[in-house]
Amino acid sequence: MGPVVKAVEQTVGLTSLVCVTAQHREMLDQVLDVFDIVPDYDLDIMQAGQTLTGITTKAIEGLERVLVEAGPDIVLVHGIRQRLCRRSGGFLPKNSCWTC
Repeated sequence: MGPVVKAVEQTVGLTSLVCVTAQHREMLDQVLDVFDIVPDYDLDIMQAGQTLTGITTKAIEGLERVLVEAGPDIVLVHGIRQRLCRRSGGFLPKNSCWTC
């Protein structure tokens, strides 16, 4: 997704907002450094010993807040939970596009 974010940043008329769940913090931070990307939203959902239900709940609640606040026209999702995120698309404005 890094090259896509950089391409959007260089495209006139487009604005990129990056949201990360930080489910895999160490790996994520390395990739963000390589591409020189600073997330606009960092949900920082990981806690020691949490369950899949806890991770999923925090991700959906965090994404809802971001989507309501940012009101994006298009959402691009990358990662293992993309099907879950796509199903959460009900938070998006009616005429928006959701892409994985």
